[in-house]
Amino acid sequence: MNIDIFREAFIRFKGKLQIIDVLFIFSLFSIFLNIPIYPIFFTSVIIVGIYSLYKDGFRKSLKEVKLNQWLLASFLLWAVVITLIRFTAYPSILIKLILNLVFLLIFSLVIQKRNNGSLRRIVVKSIRYIIILNFIQLLWIYIPNNLFYEVLFNGGFENSITRYVISEYSHIIGISNKNIWAVKLALFQILYLYDLSYHEKVGKSNYILVFISIFNMLFLLSRTAQVVYILALVYFVFERVNRVITKKIKIVFYTIGGVILLGIGYIFVDKILNIKLDVTDGGYVRLIYWQTFFENITNTHFLTGNGLLSARAFLEAYSPYYIGESNMHNVFLNTWLDFGLIGLILYTGFLGGTLYWTNQFRININFIFIIVVPLLFSFMLQYLGYDNDIVLYILCAYLISQINNKAEVS
Repeated sequence: MNIDIFREAFIRFKGKLQIIDVLFIFSLFSIFLNIPIYPIFFTSVIIVGIYSLYKDGFRKSLKEVKLNQWLLASFLLWAVVITLIRFTAYPSILIKLILNLVFLLIFSLVIQKRNNGSLRRIVVKSIRYIIILNFIQLLWIYIPNNLFYEVLFNGGFENSITRYVISEYSHIIGISNKNIWAVKLALFQILYLYDLSYHEKVGKSNYILVFISIFNMLFLLSRTAQVVYILALVYFVFERVNRVITKKIKIVFYTIGGVILLGIGYIFVDKILNIKLDVTDGGYVRLIYWQTFFENITNTHFLTGNGLLSARAFLEAYSPYYIGESNMHNVFLNTWLDFGLIGLILYTGFLGGTLYWTNQFRININFIFIIVVPLLFSFMLQYLGYDNDIVLYILCAYLISQINNKAEVS
């Protein structure tokens, strides 16, 4: 009897909210700390999740595994085997890949079998707190160090080197690499927009939080993150306005709005993005890497892959310009190089299937333009494809997609 009570207490916490849910919420906050403690919470979620699946019966759980989850497991197995055969990666990176993808697999198996209303509401509140905490941290960096002047009037938006100025100051919230920090936050702020898109009416406090989100993106000084967030924000704004105006006004709105958007876009590209076609610009260097990849992919094990983090040796050997980076700044090219064409097919299949699963196996225009398009854009520029924020982004999007209530949010 006492054992049964303990088991029930282990799985459930405060009624509707389960222990695994609490650990998941801690995981959300942990990836924004400048201390790498997220593996503790990811591992805890995996352990509790496996126990939960065991309690429900493994045979029953196996019957409920979706195609995208089989593809995820297949990709994970393939990636580990190829990496061990090629012996190219540092053990910590291989552990990171295994931990993050097993976390995604186990937690997705747990939440797809139940109603997640309570967890969804807490996830949305947590995202709000994450946005605010990052805002406070940025103010804490900028105000005492007089960085607003440096950025606004001394070329912070226009100079790639000056953009790294905030990385020089110590902080608790955020990552030491400001680009990784910025894209992590951009994805979570997009999740907040996605949640708002489900509601007919949105309160003033929510719009204030959207303006705070815009501030965060501007002053984290990452062009990739800015574009990723803007892609979702522009669609969100047009979709909200489209709900409340009549057909006659829509023509005028879209005409004037289009002109204004082009003007803002020009200023943004010229002053904020400030793209330069030379090696001082990170975006241009990525183009060099991509060209190098397609010109030399046949010199590699392009069917089976070269193993995890093989991009460093590849770029050093073939790229005409190399600045010591360990990836191609493109998820799909990285995956092809590391795990071969077979790995790329498995990864693309699991990713596409998982995104379809995320939206409850439905085709939804809001989901495509707010969740999918920005994610794919970030994949084309920065990610390795198995980072902790990507798996959390997918899982949070799944939870938010389960919303049924369209009441006003405050």
